[in-house]
Amino acid sequence: MIPESIPPIIGFFHDIKDPRIDRKKCYPLIEGIVITLLAVMAFAKGWEDIELYGKTKEAWLKQLLPLKHGIPKHDVYHRRVFNRLNPKEIERCFMAWVRAIKQDREREVAD
Repeated sequence: MIPESIPPIIGFFHDIKDPRIDRKKCYPLIEGIVITLLAVMAFAKGWEDIELYGKTKEAWLKQLLPLKHGIPKHDVYHRRVFNRLNPKEIERCFMAWVRAIKQDREREVAD
């Protein structure tokens, strides 16, 4: 269960522009972004680790995400999507989420 005091990560990444054409969107972009960020924060070292994290945590992730098509395979997001996303846009959204989490903490979050 996620504490109510932690802002949901999903809401901070909805503005990311999806570079895919509509007919190629089996997995929602937000699902791939959230799974990837959470996996990396859990020390995933590559795309295969991110896929393994998603599969291992699928039941928990379903509390956050619909996952209508399950966990995407590692090559789906790496080759087809993440290489085409704007890293500055991802960073901006991530930092906004981090700042929201730390709002009641004493330490500053550096940019």
